Amino acid sequence: DLRKATFKANQKALLAAYRAPDPNVSEAQVEEAWFKQTPLGMLEHNAAWRADGRIGRWVLKNPAVALIDGNLFVHGGLSTAYAALPIDEINRRVAASLTAADQAPTAIISDPNGPLWYRGFAMPPASAAASAAPSEGEAVPPPTATPGPGELDAVLKAYGARRMVIAHTPALGGIVIADGGRLVRIDTGISRAYNGKPS
Repeated sequence: DLRKATFKANQKALLAAYRAPDPNVSEAQVEEAWFKQTPLGMLEHNAAWRADGRIGRWVLKNPAVALIDGNLFVHGGLSTAYAALPIDEINRRVAASLTAADQAPTAIISDPNGPLWYRGFAMPPASAAASAAPSEGEAVPPPTATPGPGELDAVLKAYGARRMVIAHTPALGGIVIADGGRLVRIDTGISRAYNGKPS
């Protein structure tokens, strides 16, 4: 019902947009194409993740990066590209970018080296894109650069941390403790999309 109402409310603009490259596209073809590009649940998903949505409000209450008892918690990981920024500044930028729904590739929430997407510590870049398994419609930034020697040490030192705890890149066999305990990967792919090991 929401898809039908949304299409009807935006029908004139949608027809114009779809007919710009091909003026001969019929109204039925436009409707069929738009419904195909807007699968069931997509509009509700997008609404839930907006800054004023049920999930978005919860996300904005939480930091993107937290340092607790020497443990640096971050969704994707922190690259040296962000290690010069204080944690409060990273969190401020992430919240501002989420609130503005900033889609720019340079936005901190889109940056492949940023705290939400960085996979450099989890896997080599060649396999990062292949194993990301994004959900339908999810934009995945290009793979990150391979971390240089000492990058983990440099990031941990910048924040006075003993270890970094990351998620985002599933390790289907279970939690991984690497680099002498200085890196802990806790995403074990427990959703149905990955069918990983509950951990």
